Amino acid sequence: MSNLFTRLKMIAPGAIFLGLLSQAELQAEILGSFFDVSGESPRLLYHYRKTGESDGESVREITFTDLEGRLATRRKIHYVSGELTREELEHFQLGESGVMRVDGQWVHFSYTRNGRTRTSRERRPDSLVPLDEMDVFLSGRWEDLVARKKVSVRIPVLSRLSTWRVTFRYDSEDTIEGRPVIVLEMKVAGLLAALFTEPKYFFLEKAGRHRVLQILDPATPKVKTPQGFRTLRTLLRFDP
Repeated sequence: MSNLFTRLKMIAPGAIFLGLLSQAELQAEILGSFFDVSGESPRLLYHYRKTGESDGESVREITFTDLEGRLATRRKIHYVSGELTREELEHFQLGESGVMRVDGQWVHFSYTRNGRTRTSRERRPDSLVPLDEMDVFLSGRWEDLVARKKVSVRIPVLSRLSTWRVTFRYDSEDTIEGRPVIVLEMKVAGLLAALFTEPKYFFLEKAGRHRVLQILDPATPKVKTPQGFRTLRTLLRFDP
């Protein structure tokens, strides 16, 4: 991805065009591990895998698999000519699923929970980036972020049948296994949404291509506890 950032500078802020990625970049496999960090020591819960394919349209698939090899969640993100057109989510443990579809100036949502499907639509925002593709977006806004500027974008939230505006800001600097990183805080804008969400923290390497090395408190998948499925304090760490 050595030329990715030069290409990202050519696009409008807030947009995401995976058509700028070469086929090799799109199909590169990204692996990671999902930990529960709410206790005294991290506890491995899921294996993360992200892959892509391109045949007329580009599709990115993100899966979380439990330690016994069972799928917990699967998300597919579709692009045509590099523009986001569709996102599909399956929560296998919860028995829930959802779809977001971009059609012209509208974004359509449907979500099924407890056998009931709800739908909605809203005007297409100027910028719309799936949370699972935020690494590409943040890398493209690196200069603004290190200059301590706030960067905002809207993300589709399928379970809420809407898009939410999130804002990234420079939080601090740290190191991960000897590699210097900057830490970005992501907050949901809007009082109501903010009441139900906690800030997330993205750790980006300072050198090279500014990869996201880990995310503290990612949103999915939920974790099975004696009290049912809950969202705990978690860490998604990507393999080198």
